[in-house]
Amino acid sequence: MAAIATLFGLTPADPATAHVLDAACGDGANLLPWAVRYPRARFVGCERSATLLARAREAAAELGLANVELIEGDVRHAALPEGAFDCVVAHGIGSTMAPAERDALFALAHQRLAPQGVVLTSYRVLPGGYLHRIGADAVRLETSGVASERERRDGAVRVRDDLASAWRTAGGMAAALAVGLAEDDEADATARAADPGEQAGEAVYFTTFVRQASRHGLGFLAEAALGTMGAAGLPPAFQRLIASSDPIAREQYLDFARVRAIRRSLLVRAEALRHARLSPQAIDALHATAPAGIEDGSARDALVARTLTEHRPGSVPVPELRSVLEANGVRSEEARARVVRAAFGGELVLHATPVTVAARAGARPRAFAFARWQAARGGALINLLHEPVRIDEPEARALLARLDGTRDRSALAASLEPHPDARAFVERALDECARKGLLEA
Repeated sequence: MAAIATLFGLTPADPATAHVLDAACGDGANLLPWAVRYPRARFVGCERSATLLARAREAAAELGLANVELIEGDVRHAALPEGAFDCVVAHGIGSTMAPAERDALFALAHQRLAPQGVVLTSYRVLPGGYLHRIGADAVRLETSGVASERERRDGAVRVRDDLASAWRTAGGMAAALAVGLAEDDEADATARAADPGEQAGEAVYFTTFVRQASRHGLGFLAEAALGTMGAAGLPPAFQRLIASSDPIAREQYLDFARVRAIRRSLLVRAEALRHARLSPQAIDALHATAPAGIEDGSARDALVARTLTEHRPGSVPVPELRSVLEANGVRSEEARARVVRAAFGGELVLHATPVTVAARAGARPRAFAFARWQAARGGALINLLHEPVRIDEPEARALLARLDGTRDRSALAASLEPHPDARAFVERALDECARKGLLEA
């Protein structure tokens, strides 16, 4: 968020010392990793579900977090601590709130947002939202009358995956739509399972969402994933139509073309938006990483992709990335423009600060504390890039939980259950942890 705000000429707070409000923090899966990574920042999380908030509080206590305040109740009526927030996070709010409730949330966000602050909100949009309705109805049918939260969650994930598989098998338009259905992620299914009484709100067109936010002094800055703002791959005539449109209409045309169902948008104060402009020179203050899943051969800018993948999972300062391009004969200004294009093409991810992650395990490896805590509890892990990653092998997860920086390889091997080749297993597991961005530098 801070990196994108910087790219558009704003001066956001340093993430290391920011004051953050998560308006619907759930079980803390999004908020708590940030609190672990930035111990000098301050975090406030609100949650209406007592079940989910109890989990968040338990996790915060077990992690020993002193920089998090968790409040039960609706954020619109909560007794929030004094002071402006540099970032307001509202994930999934649009999925459960009626228009009048969103109005109240926008008003609160504007009231408490710092002058250069950023709102990150995820919400369901049309036309892809029609697709989500099919998946939600299937989940409702599958989990009707199921008492156990775990069974509801497993049923929700299973029926969604089965439906997507059936559509892929059917081919044609159904196969194309299966991709969108699969984007209804496990976290969303888990949240619905924890609170089955929570009803999904209606998806809206992007233009409707922006108009509603603007009535409360908030304006659209950009998408959190810059790569989703590009028109690459669309027919040339449609690309020309998009290029000739104003920024809001351009995004709406992209939603029509991509059948987009979910947006993760950055909003800022209207006063800040009036001065916001894409500033290519500002990218020199940022750092870049290779996005998860991208390969050299699939990237439009192979040199940028190769440089970033060589440093993955760590980051590269943008001036260093430009230097690589210039050393290969690219002029200075064109090198900067190529980095900007790569960002909007989804071929790199920008960060306001360096990503301090180990490319290989040291003598006494230390894994990200939140991932160590998660390792004993199953499911996805959050890495140092705030990405979900998986380590499924039980012994590897058990090893990850022990990577607290106090054990060398011999001690780690000795800590395993009897294993035919413990030392080799430790090396293999450490390599996997390093590749997946779980080890601290």
